Amino acid sequence: MSKRLVQDLDDLRLQLADLKIHIPIEEDLAVLGQSVAIGQRRTPNALAVHPMEGADGERDGSPSELTFRRYRRFAAGGAGLLWTEAVAVVPEGRANPRQLYLHDENVDGFKQLVEEVKRTAREACGHEPLLIAQLTHSGRYSKPSGQPAPMIAYHNEYLDQASKLDQVEYTLASDAYLDGLIEAFRHAAKLARDDGFDGVDIKCCHGYLFAELLSAYHREGKYGGDYQGRTRLLREIVQKVHEDQGADFLVGVRLNLYDGLPQPWGWGATTDGEIDFAEPERLIKDLVQDGAAIFNATAGNPYYQPHINRPYTSGGYEPPEDRLVGIERLLHLSGKMQKAAGEIPVVGVGFSYLRAAAPYVAAAAVRDGSMRMAGFGRLSFANPNFAKDILERGKLEPSTVCTACSGCTKLMRAGQITGCIVRDPYYRDLYRSLVKQGLV
Repeated sequence: MSKRLVQDLDDLRLQLADLKIHIPIEEDLAVLGQSVAIGQRRTPNALAVHPMEGADGERDGSPSELTFRRYRRFAAGGAGLLWTEAVAVVPEGRANPRQLYLHDENVDGFKQLVEEVKRTAREACGHEPLLIAQLTHSGRYSKPSGQPAPMIAYHNEYLDQASKLDQVEYTLASDAYLDGLIEAFRHAAKLARDDGFDGVDIKCCHGYLFAELLSAYHREGKYGGDYQGRTRLLREIVQKVHEDQGADFLVGVRLNLYDGLPQPWGWGATTDGEIDFAEPERLIKDLVQDGAAIFNATAGNPYYQPHINRPYTSGGYEPPEDRLVGIERLLHLSGKMQKAAGEIPVVGVGFSYLRAAAPYVAAAAVRDGSMRMAGFGRLSFANPNFAKDILERGKLEPSTVCTACSGCTKLMRAGQITGCIVRDPYYRDLYRSLVKQGLV
């Protein structure tokens, strides 16, 4: 097993041959420039920016100037879909004190953000991207004041220990509390529509509250136990938002397809911890009937077994597998999601680690129907112009791509604002200052 990064397409082919695994490759990138129909709307191309949290909102949850800076850069970069970072719908559900939080008192700031994004894109690219606001409750990973304030769905044998739940005050979310979240998400969706967003995502991934409910086999009450109970909250919110806002407003779900933990502590898994896609497939089909117009594929928990979520090369954690094996799994899961979703588009995942070779794998995945759009997360931090580079220049320069160092995550875990510490001088200088102070 090697920590060597993929350097280019030839290097990727060599590493795949050595590992005897299959990751598709297509050298003709034209498919990435094709428009994609999403509900009653269309994107200008098949490239998307994944939700990447900057942790740089104002204390009241409004976007700050750094937030505006980041999204202006994304807008000018040419991607057809901007899937925004997590936006809390209740104050206790914020993952950090500077996480975005949409409420009645700060709608004007979000409206201005949408207007600037669309104006910037028109001026720089001649088109407007679709904007989906990711609505969230951080659940087990809530830190609204900067200190852990977990709100858990149930006691998880693995995650309780990993998050040292015995050392902090936590809340076990009651059915009554979860009932109240239905109206909170409906209201936030209305505010997002009023602000000009094209849709919302009901976030259900990465160990946060809604994703944790999917594996709440041992939870009592109406939000746990059998499949209907564990999926009830997510499905009801999708249904209600779709009914409230109509078919021309997109309702999406970024959905964990596999937690990497054995059942009954993990979703999408057997009792041995292997992938079991039966319930994820069922949920995807049910969500389509509920009104979901787009999906975003993902897996794992960045706080536990992070290699399942996204491969990286530093950070004090060595994965038990070659990193390209993880990419193969993510692409496989994206393909299974697209098959289950039918005509509903899936934004696929697993590209940033591939560096300059990423566009060729993305093109192959879109071409063969494993996904309708290719999403880039960390690469968008490193190179906000990635879509233009791919579509206009036909390549990504090695000097512009993500190095998979997870420096952006290190900043966030240190309670700091987040960006690329390698390619963006602003965050590079911040990171160096924090290192000198011993804060990261």
